[in-house]
Amino acid sequence: FPDRPAVVPDQWRQGLPVLVRGDSHLSTKRSSLKRSVKAWMYPFWIGRFAVCLAVGERSAEYFRHYGARKVVWSPHCVDNAWFAERASRAVAQRAQLRRTWGCSPESFLFLFAGKLEEKKRPIDAIEGLRRCRASGVDAELLVVGDGALREACEKIAGQAQLPVRFAGFVNQSK
Repeated sequence: FPDRPAVVPDQWRQGLPVLVRGDSHLSTKRSSLKRSVKAWMYPFWIGRFAVCLAVGERSAEYFRHYGARKVVWSPHCVDNAWFAERASRAVAQRAQLRRTWGCSPESFLFLFAGKLEEKKRPIDAIEGLRRCRASGVDAELLVVGDGALREACEKIAGQAQLPVRFAGFVNQSK
């Protein structure tokens, strides 16, 4: 790419080990051109890393496929204390939060939080709600996120007369 400067970490120039962490996997759909370019270039780059930190089995397979010298397990981590503290604060605001989103005070409330795209499968959440309600469970669904499937999700929920609320994009801090 002539319009971009060469990207070579200073650590490589200094002979220091460089680690990379990723969650890419081989089952992602790619054009044949992109697959060909990756097959040609990635072994050179991936093989230069001292360690590839894989978040799961599929990312480990990805790194190995492209010639990683060493793959180490490095899963995504959750700060449980951070979430527990905020959850305990939110309990006091439960009724207000439900009113804010238009949800009933007593129903079981499912949350889908993510981009509304095929690979996140938001329609499965709506189908799950439909099945719960069909079996007599008083449940609702709050969908937090936006994306290409929003209109389809709204249509499916509306046609099935399901209690689904669409909040749109909401920053993680909220």
